[in-house]
Amino acid sequence: MGPQIIVVDLGGQYTRLIARKIRELGVRSVVLSAEAAGEALASCKPKGIILSGGWASVRDTDDAPDVPEAILTAGIPVLGVCLGMQWLAKKLGGVVESWASQREYGVYDFKCMVASDPLFQGVPEKSLVRLSHGDSVTVLPVGAYRSGMTKDCGIASFTIPDKQIFAVQFHPECTETDHGSQMLKNFLEICGAVPDWNPECLVAQIRSEVLAAVPKGAKLIHLFSGGVDSTVIAKLLEPVFQDRLVCAFIDTGSLREGEFMEVRRNAVAAGCSLHYFEAKREFVAVMSGLIDGEARRIAFQEMYRNKMEEFKDIFKTQYATQGTLATDLIESGQEGGAALIKTHHNAGVDSINPLRSLFKDEVRDVARFLGLPDFVSERMPFPGPGLFVRIVGIPATEETLNIVRSADACSRGIIRAAGIEHEISQLVVALVGVPTTGVKGDARSVGYAIVVRAVRSVDFMTARGYELPSGVRRSLITALTRDPQIVRVWFDEGDKPCATIELM
Repeated sequence: MGPQIIVVDLGGQYTRLIARKIRELGVRSVVLSAEAAGEALASCKPKGIILSGGWASVRDTDDAPDVPEAILTAGIPVLGVCLGMQWLAKKLGGVVESWASQREYGVYDFKCMVASDPLFQGVPEKSLVRLSHGDSVTVLPVGAYRSGMTKDCGIASFTIPDKQIFAVQFHPECTETDHGSQMLKNFLEICGAVPDWNPECLVAQIRSEVLAAVPKGAKLIHLFSGGVDSTVIAKLLEPVFQDRLVCAFIDTGSLREGEFMEVRRNAVAAGCSLHYFEAKREFVAVMSGLIDGEARRIAFQEMYRNKMEEFKDIFKTQYATQGTLATDLIESGQEGGAALIKTHHNAGVDSINPLRSLFKDEVRDVARFLGLPDFVSERMPFPGPGLFVRIVGIPATEETLNIVRSADACSRGIIRAAGIEHEISQLVVALVGVPTTGVKGDARSVGYAIVVRAVRSVDFMTARGYELPSGVRRSLITALTRDPQIVRVWFDEGDKPCATIELM
């Protein structure tokens, strides 16, 4: 049985989130390019189609998405999201314009105007939705009715009942949309989709895919970082590969205090032996000559790739795997037509990526299903380049690495002691190399600032800034400015978007 829902990727950052939400609701889906979706319609019989958002504009003849019109004549329900809504409106005779007064980026109040609309069953009249658009539908196609609006956008959703076409300007796949899951569930019911997806099925599929990719008897190198993603892969593959699975850990010199002890503990939890490779001098020597964040990420990726090739030579194999997630591929511009946000070290590297279609919350679910302890399944993410991308505006030298490493350990200790660690999805502690003037010991002191950034997120495609309690802030300021080179502490509470979670 093939996928029941085709998600047509129009280049949106959140396209994979749509597929994740559909899986979360127990239904198999597939993400396809517009061209591939047209081919799939001719060879299989999906029960519904979802057109994703994207960065392009339907008003631009050069960049407008080339969606096959067969979607409109397939006789199955269609849901257009953001750019998908605009494409449907224009293709069916409506008007899409760019009005500054209607541009919306963030979370807004949404009003459902037609309670009987099948897409909005069980959704209250007023709720919050995530929007990110410059263009807006200003004139509806013939046969359509307006089903919802926001304060600034007069047509935030519409329906063409005779054609079973539904369109929303907002993103129901994002967690910030209060009742997005209910809307997608309603769409699945409109399509007549039936449950056919669960974690057990996912685990079996991953094991089968990796076994098929690695010849019998060959070794498989797994780049083990100790995070939930790489630990899940080790736990998944150890029973089927056993001594053919080689878990390799690279010490790049950019680890947090106590990091390797946690890595070893997680390797034990996964039931795998760990090969330690020390490469501090090599990485620091290269990274200390770079200041631009993207340049550092690209250089780190290249060194990481070289290390992987070294491991292949050492263990006499051509096969490697790593914990690359959908978020890594999307932000690296490796998925569909998504724009490059930042290069992730594990994207664009020659390896097997068993978790490539999953998001962080899904991987956590798999970790729990596999029986991994909480210290693995609930572990906060830490970027692959580590502290190298938490030193902003100045070289990442041994000295600056030690400053931010100490500040990170101190901050995590204060957060833990305050009992709020479980409320934070990721804690970022960064050194900002902008000299500012302070006073220490009644004398002028010129030093750096530490930025403390806490966010809450489920899938890490979007995030909400977390406001630390005032008492915790005071403790952080007092403790962190004891370092002679730190004269102030800044707190970053920006959401993603428009800020990314890491500063670089």
